Formats: sequence, structure tokens, C-alpha cells
Amino acid sequence: MLGRLAVDRRHANLGIGTALTAHALATAVELNVKAACRAVVVTALNNRARDLWKHLEFRPFEPDQPDELDLHTLTSEIEATL
Repeated sequence: MLGRLAVDRRHANLGIGTALTAHALATAVELNVKAACRAVVVTALNNRARDLWKHLEFRPFEPDQPDELDLHTLTSEIEATL
């Protein structure tokens, strides 16, 4: 389980958030091999964060609720992009 993923504003735009996200998603793929981690679920803090996760191919559980802050992606889909 991963708690809040964020970068202090003083360190924004340095690639730290991208590196943290890539590491977390790569770890999920590794866990899928060892312990059947089938999906990664996030709860976006706000609409801006939701849009960022959607840009990373996360999607709402219910397609008819595009404004939902709870999003997911399958580890098999992550693996295909690494």
C-alpha cells in the first residue's frame, strides 16, 4: 500500500514526482510476480491530481463516472509501458 505521493513545492519540476511514480509502479509489477498484485489503486487528492493520474492511464472504476477521484490501472498494463 502506498500513501500520499507528493513532492514538496520547493522541489517541483525536478523530475522527483516522475521518479517516485515510476518506482512505485515498477514495484507493483514486481509484486504481481511474487504476490498477485493485480492492480494499483489511487485516490486523487483533487481534480488536478486526478487529471495527472488519468494522463498516466489510470481510470475510474465506473466509466460513467469520469469525475471520480478513485482510479485504477492493472499491473499488466503498467508492465507493458515499462
